[in-house]
Amino acid sequence: MKKTLLFSSVLFATLAASGCATTYDHSGEGASIGGVMGALAGGIIGHQSDNAVGGALVGGLLGAAGGAIIGSTVEKPAPNYVYMPAEYFTVNVPNRHFAGYTAVTLRRTGSGYIGPQGEYYPQFPPIEQLRMIYGA
Repeated sequence: MKKTLLFSSVLFATLAASGCATTYDHSGEGASIGGVMGALAGGIIGHQSDNAVGGALVGGLLGAAGGAIIGSTVEKPAPNYVYMPAEYFTVNVPNRHFAGYTAVTLRRTGSGYIGPQGEYYPQFPPIEQLRMIYGA
């Protein structure tokens, strides 16, 4: 019971510390994977010397540190943002059986909105009106 509690707390702390990373590298993922793998390896090695809990703790900490260092050297690609001018609006229209959505882009004109098929709306169309046309 004590071993399970210690392993669970090490795993939870590792995942909690790396779950909210917003950097463009893999340090969080490396810390998580390294911590889990290190705890497993340390527990197995420590079991051979009759101290599995201590081995899991030391292995988890060393694995997390090593994984974070290695992961920080691997860069993630920057997210691709699509710029749309203020005169374009994208509306997610639910499909007929609520199995998904269809993205419909409307273009604002001087007196209303124009849909993807060239249809004109004098005011911003409600979802139900768009659903009749685009809700596959």
